[in-house]
Amino acid sequence: MEEQKQQAYLDKVNARIKEFSAKLDQLKAKADQIDAETKIKYNRQIEKLSLKKQEMETKLDEIKTSGKGAWNNLKIGLDAAMSDLKTGIEKALSEFKR
Repeated sequence: MEEQKQQAYLDKVNARIKEFSAKLDQLKAKADQIDAETKIKYNRQIEKLSLKKQEMETKLDEIKTSGKGAWNNLKIGLDAAMSDLKTGIEKALSEFKR
């Protein structure tokens, strides 16, 4: 039962990572369409978001290799990283709309 919960969670996180990757690609495409000065600003922001995504993927790998009981504790950190990345991407997307 616990393994099923863990696998369902991992599947959900993998789907979110794909979603975040697509949104980061969308941000990169939009950054390519703006003036050079603004593009530099947005590329810095995109780089920070990419690093957060990598952090999230690292935490996901930790969960995959953790023991049965430890994954619940690691899940808290991953949930926080996912929330942080989601907020950052949404903020960046809203800034591009300006």
